[in-house]
Amino acid sequence: MNHGSLRTLNRGSFNEAGNTEITISSKHWAIIQGWIPAAGDETVSLLNVSGQKAHVEITVYYSHRDPAGPYCITVPEGRTEHVHLNRLTDPEPIPRETNYESTIESDVPIVVQHSKAFQTRHYREQRMSEEHFLSHHRPG
Repeated sequence: MNHGSLRTLNRGSFNEAGNTEITISSKHWAIIQGWIPAAGDETVSLLNVSGQKAHVEITVYYSHRDPAGPYCITVPEGRTEHVHLNRLTDPEPIPRETNYESTIESDVPIVVQHSKAFQTRHYREQRMSEEHFLSHHRPG
């Protein structure tokens, strides 16, 4: 399997100043507007597109208290791991019905997707659109 083909998408667009490859993986990610409902869960998917095992650390930040973490996850080469954030307990559980943000750091490039339960009352009341729930990464 050619792992390089997993790491980039060939778009062939002249709008990208001659750069025809867009990197889809990174070592640094941030998730905004995290919220675990009272009944239900919240998941982040980690896709390891590198040629080696990924050691991933998730740190959770709050507005009213010190950060929690790191939560350590290992993702084998060429595999995906669906992390149920409400099931993380070490070093401490992430509280339900509490706003949080998080950073995800990996020692090798990975792809991160943060799935949202858009049907929760919390988000319906805030009238947020799906675009607010995209994971963002910093190149590098």
